[in-house]
Amino acid sequence: MDFDFAANQSGKPEAALLTAETALKNTPKSPTLLPAQRNALFLLDRIPAAIQSCSLALQPKTDLARARFILARCQLQAGQITDATNSLLETLCTAPEMTAARLLMAELLLK
Repeated sequence: MDFDFAANQSGKPEAALLTAETALKNTPKSPTLLPAQRNALFLLDRIPAAIQSCSLALQPKTDLARARFILARCQLQAGQITDATNSLLETLCTAPEMTAARLLMAELLLK
C-alpha cells in the first residue's frame, strides 16, 4: 500500500498519521512510512514536527527531493523564506523535473 498517496488523498491525515506512527514503532526507518508521516504532519499544520521529520529523512540521504520539497513548504509556512529558498534550490538540483518545486520557486522570486 502506498501510505504517502493515502495520506494525501484520503482526506484523513489524522488517520494516516496514526497508522504511520504505529507502523513506525516496528520499522522506524521505513522508506514507505516516513513520507506518509511527514506529509500527514504537514497536512495537519504541525509544521515544527514536519520540519523535524524532513530533516531526519535528509540526514542519511540528502538527495530525497520530495522530503526536501516538503521541508521547503514547511519552512515557508514557518516564515523561514531564506531557508525555504535554499531547500527549493537543492530540490531542483537533484530533481529539476519537479514542477511543483519550480512553480513554488517562481512564486518566491515574483514576491
